[in-house]
Amino acid sequence: MDIESSIDILHERTQKLKLDISTHEAVCEERYTQLLKTLEKMDSRLDMMQREVKDLREMAITGRISLKTLLWVGSVTGGAAALVLSLLKVIRV
Repeated sequence: MDIESSIDILHERTQKLKLDISTHEAVCEERYTQLLKTLEKMDSRLDMMQREVKDLREMAITGRISLKTLLWVGSVTGGAAALVLSLLKVIRV
């Protein structure tokens, strides 16, 4: 085997390796692009879920306040009705 044929073989291997590396870089670039897109979608979904949780928390707090108000008004009304009925019974007797 002479030097020229060895150089030709090395040149062919080098060119094949360059092609393989270029192909690998292109595949990795596409993979990373898709990963970034997926991460961006997940980030937007996470933001949406955080907003929904915040809205649910506000609705729960509002519901508890409304329930407390309703119970308070109901208790006062019931107490007033009981007082009026008791006074009516006392007056009739």
